[in-house]
Amino acid sequence: MKVIDRIWFRLALKGLSSAAIAVGALFAALVWVVPVAVCFVVAFSSEVLGYLLSGRLSAPVLYRIRGVLEAAYHTCSFTESEDVRITAYVPCMAWHNFVKQVVPYYPATSRRSSFRHKMPTSKGIVGLCYRKPKACGEIIGPADNFKDKMVKKWGFTPDEADKLKVRGSYYAFPITDAENKVRGVVYVDSARVDAFRPERVDRMVKACVPLARWLKTND
Repeated sequence: MKVIDRIWFRLALKGLSSAAIAVGALFAALVWVVPVAVCFVVAFSSEVLGYLLSGRLSAPVLYRIRGVLEAAYHTCSFTESEDVRITAYVPCMAWHNFVKQVVPYYPATSRRSSFRHKMPTSKGIVGLCYRKPKACGEIIGPADNFKDKMVKKWGFTPDEADKLKVRGSYYAFPITDAENKVRGVVYVDSARVDAFRPERVDRMVKACVPLARWLKTND
């Protein structure tokens, strides 16, 4: 404050009025603050927008969701070679017939730990799981034509299928509340075709039961 007072005093001695000094200070602030603010918005807008579009899920709720998914992952004792990842989707409030991934894939060290923001419910395993709702899965064996299966069976366009990464197996199951309303979808995939055996799926589903409570805040 003393430094500011001294600068103000010296400018006043030069005959500048308080109003002129204030306008000059405001202009200088805008010159520095606006570019920094723009850079900040550009850098983080996609992430912020992504969370906003997920609904009214607060940070504490997102942490709890992540905790449930981590517990579900560890209850299955997946091996490193299986390269399994898990995440959750909820309905988008801004776009009808879209679902939004609300937390990054776990584990973060997975070779495919990207964060896909939203996808239409008319496509893919997640979309089918949400629409029915029912658990569903897919296995891509060595003899399978991945692109052909993604287009003909799962509704992706050829261009969209080209951007998808081939995995050995995929699985999704819905999270419903007491009224059987779909609150979200848990999605997992693996590099192996045999990762999601029935006993593992049962453990995952039971471990994810608490998600119905936390995803209910998306209303």
